Amino acid sequence: MIDLWQYLGPVFDIREEVYPEMDVANLSLLATKRLVEYLLENTRSIHTEFRTFMSEDPVLIQSPKRLIEGIITGELIGAIGGEVMIAHCTIPELVFFFEEPGFITINYAPGISWNPMRLITLFEFFRMMRLLDPRITVRLSPYFFPPNWITRFDDAFKLYMTERI
Repeated sequence: MIDLWQYLGPVFDIREEVYPEMDVANLSLLATKRLVEYLLENTRSIHTEFRTFMSEDPVLIQSPKRLIEGIITGELIGAIGGEVMIAHCTIPELVFFFEEPGFITINYAPGISWNPMRLITLFEFFRMMRLLDPRITVRLSPYFFPPNWITRFDDAFKLYMTERI
């Protein structure tokens, strides 16, 4: 079994106030819908903020169904944040930015809240996303990370996703 912390601990244990990003691409509309449903049902201390392309003003969302429709059609852009739960484990605060259909940016706060178990939980969340749509890719953002860190993350992601559970 791959030791994710050995591979990626420095990516999540940065001791400065930065908010790096991971990019999730190639999500189908159905996978996006199911992901948003999962986030709405399994996120502690959830917070959301959405707007339309035509306005900078926040949009009041009347129902989860309306939020999901707005995200998958690209009518709404914005974020869902909080601590995602998976299999009774908590992933430290993540913010999911929905700016275009099929693409999500995940922002996280590195530091002491991350540990080996929480990193495994994050990768189990990625595995769950992969089950929704095997075409998805998850990568460190090139705006925050040097190429060698991105390659290291890519290698760990591929290894972890091919391991049997």
